[in-house]
Order: sequence, then structure tokens, then C-alpha cells
Amino acid sequence: MHLAHLIDGYDLAARLGIEDLQAFTMEVARKTADTGLWTSDALDLWLVLFGLYRAQRIWGLDPAFGGEILMDALVRDLRGRFVR
Repeated sequence: MHLAHLIDGYDLAARLGIEDLQAFTMEVARKTADTGLWTSDALDLWLVLFGLYRAQRIWGLDPAFGGEILMDALVRDLRGRFVR
């Protein structure tokens, strides 16, 4: 999860007007769990990666989101957006 540490997600979220990073993270993760697709742009996905990593580290990931599988899929999708 070193990729999650490349940004200060809390600072970046504040600069983008996102007041509650964890609420934003869980909203995007729920949409993904429902649809099976990460539909946000790369910057939002990076924030979500940071948020999921922090949530895992502090509270453990909610099993409803698939934990590590969800984070692995997020990293693959995020990488694909940068490689194109």
C-alpha cells in the first residue's frame, strides 16, 4: 500500500472541498460494490485508496466491501488510468 502514502489524502481532500474523506471513501466503495465498477476519475480513486488504507489501518476493512480484493481491484484500475 505504499502507493496510498504518496499523497496526503486529508490535505488533498480538503483542497478539493471534500469535508469528510472517510464518508467520501465509503460512498465510492459502496457504489463500486453495487456496480462492480470504479467509475470515479483517477484523482478521486487515489483519494479512495488513501481512505481505504487508513480505514483498514485504523478500524479494519468492512468485510461487506471485500477487503483486500476491493483494494487490489482499485489499484489495478488506478494503474490502468495512468498507463493509458
